[in-house]
Amino acid sequence: MSKGAFLFFRRAAACIGIFAAAVVVGRFFLPQIVSAQPTASVQITALHYYGREATADEAIRLTNTSAETITLDASWSLQVQYGTVLRTASFPVGGVTLGPVDSLWISRDAAAFRRQFGMSPTLLFSGLSGGSLTFGNSGGWVKLMRNGAVVDGLVYGNGAWPGGAGWEGTAVQPYVVSGEISAVGQVLERRGWTDTNRAEDWRNAQGQPVYPGWEMSRFEGGVGASGGMTVALAPDGSWELAAAALRGAQESVELETYTLDHVGIGDVLAERARSGVVVRVLADGGPVGGLAEETKWICERITAAGEAGGGNGSGCWFMRSVEGQKIAKRYRHLHAKFAVIDGERVVLGSENYGK
Repeated sequence: MSKGAFLFFRRAAACIGIFAAAVVVGRFFLPQIVSAQPTASVQITALHYYGREATADEAIRLTNTSAETITLDASWSLQVQYGTVLRTASFPVGGVTLGPVDSLWISRDAAAFRRQFGMSPTLLFSGLSGGSLTFGNSGGWVKLMRNGAVVDGLVYGNGAWPGGAGWEGTAVQPYVVSGEISAVGQVLERRGWTDTNRAEDWRNAQGQPVYPGWEMSRFEGGVGASGGMTVALAPDGSWELAAAALRGAQESVELETYTLDHVGIGDVLAERARSGVVVRVLADGGPVGGLAEETKWICERITAAGEAGGGNGSGCWFMRSVEGQKIAKRYRHLHAKFAVIDGERVVLGSENYGK
């Protein structure tokens, strides 16, 4: 392992390790706790307007924020605008039932939605009457209406609200970093059920990119813990500490790293997989210099060991783009380095699991 420092935190149910290059400054940012009560029975809580598959994977999520079951029947409609386009579509006459605190996704194409979100939509745009919905890549607005009255609204990108109830102030913008993170493939998502009809209600306005399949609501709230810390200097002392933590896995190891070419770590992971522990590795599919032969060999061993251990699904996955399969990586590089052990202990750092 390359030169650096390794810190190992331990408490009753968890341990956290941090690699750092020479000096470690630890900061922990806890998400803001959202406690505001909903002000509308149904809200627009997410919008996927600039998909990776042109318009095929466009989608919108509605959430019933009340304690009562609501039927979205023909009295409910969605109206969208971008540029000179204005379209309105109503829900089916028979209605779509939305249980208390339940959500539904409406998309254009079920197969495209499954590829991007990993699940099926509740309803397709074609299941609405009055016109096929589509969203502008540059921006626009969306209204959720009942009997012609606005229930909720959203303005995004370069869109401008036409006036009246439903929205105030500037539009929600995707989180974009020039040359690194584009708007393509992002999801605009509401932050809890706060509804002031402003951009601040949305995660993206808080500097949080959101992508299909992410469940950001799981991270709302705070955590607290107490315990000790063990510090080791890499490469002299980090191997023993990291290896011991991984050897202690009894159920699962989920490891993420930029590169994985440390044969000793590979031995530990393969041994755990052979014993029945589910070992899953996620690495960058295009690191500088390409995938090392050691990485391929280690991953083959982990996969084979998992099959010998009962076919538990152990193996390696790589973040990469495959144009022919409509797979696009979300970042230029996968650069995090951590391992979650048994869902309770975490080894976290900035050093690769490398030579």
